[in-house]
Amino acid sequence: MNKWRFINFMTADGAMQMAIDEAIMIARIEGRVPDTVRFYAFQTPITTIGCHQNYEKKFAACVRRLTGGSAVFHNNDFTYMVVMAQKGELFDIDRNYYYIGDMLLAGLKELGVTAQYSNKDYQKKANDCYLNENPYDIEVDGKKISGNAQTNKHGVVLQQGTLIIDNENPHINALNKVLKQKINMSLLLEKMHTGFVKELKKKNIRLESGQLTKYEKDLAKKLYEQKYKKNSTRT
Repeated sequence: MNKWRFINFMTADGAMQMAIDEAIMIARIEGRVPDTVRFYAFQTPITTIGCHQNYEKKFAACVRRLTGGSAVFHNNDFTYMVVMAQKGELFDIDRNYYYIGDMLLAGLKELGVTAQYSNKDYQKKANDCYLNENPYDIEVDGKKISGNAQTNKHGVVLQQGTLIIDNENPHINALNKVLKQKINMSLLLEKMHTGFVKELKKKNIRLESGQLTKYEKDLAKKLYEQKYKKNSTRT
């Protein structure tokens, strides 16, 4: 059985979270670490901007991420990251998105939430990720509850995504709406982890607890100081 690494939940500012994600991807490309999953949250509200998205003045506090897509406002939401070797000899965006998305669906199932892929044609309606349509979005009752973005370098995939916990916009869904109660973050983390473990087991993969290596920590600090910190409010 193959082994993946799970990095325990951590909070940090947006610039550091993006630096850690990139450090893990670089370490995976260099063959220093196995495929990795981590859950995290942002210490203070911040907007992450897609790698090709134009900066807008309304993004008061923001940081540019490695992955594509539109702006995502993070405020006490559930955020995850997966770094893995691409599936198949050739890059196949559908295969990679669904491979990871199945883990999210499994986590939601553990919470008692029935969700599915939107399978809608891509349609950009706004610079807000939650309002755009993408076939890989996760929906509940026809409304997006999870948005995800991806990049691929040297045969390694980085996917970042969020699970909407609380939002009053009538065009999107949120866990608190679906569950009709305020979700406990500890319970959410437990159930999502269980879902990821079960789904990966179906793929003959064991998800084992681990931690960042010294190489990743040092590289993240370097990326934070030289790249993400200086661009965390203006990109």
